Parts: sequence; structure tokens; C-alpha cells
Amino acid sequence: MSTGRVRFEQSRCVQSVQHALVNLQDGVPSLYVITRRLGISERTLRRRLKSVGTSYNEILKEMRATAAKNLLRDKMVTVDRVAAQLGYSESANFRHA
Repeated sequence: MSTGRVRFEQSRCVQSVQHALVNLQDGVPSLYVITRRLGISERTLRRRLKSVGTSYNEILKEMRATAAKNLLRDKMVTVDRVAAQLGYSESANFRHA
């Protein structure tokens, strides 16, 4: 497989994970759920993400931060509700993050 094709596959893998995490209001899918959707093993996903300098947790952190900023713009939404929507078990954990 050519280097360009490998990079494309790795980049597509990152985009696929981001896409799976876009609707965080529906809950945070586990790494297992995402790998099943992508039809690859967890090890393969971890390896591909690592090769482009990221991880599932890093992508999740970025997606949560973006979603939190958008949700918190609405003055009617409480911090507790945002924390729950983003998959935090407690609002204190959300505040810390």
C-alpha cells in the first residue's frame, strides 16, 4: 500500500471517529462501539490514530470541548445538564475538564 493511501486511511479514521462523536448529546459511544461501526478492531483504530498523533481520548476531549462551548452559549441550559449530555458522571468532573 502506498504512503499516500496509508495517510488517507489514517486521516479517514480520525474523521470517522469525529463523526461518531458529533452527536454527544446522545451519549458518548465507547471505543468498542466505534470500532464496531467502523468494522475494525480496537487495536487497529488505536494504531491508526497513534500514527497521526492522536488517540480516541484526545478526539473525545476536543469534541466535548467544542460541544460544551456551543451548549453553554444557551443561557437556559444548566452546567449540570451540559455535563450529563457530554457523558460526565458528575458536573464536578465536567467543570474540572
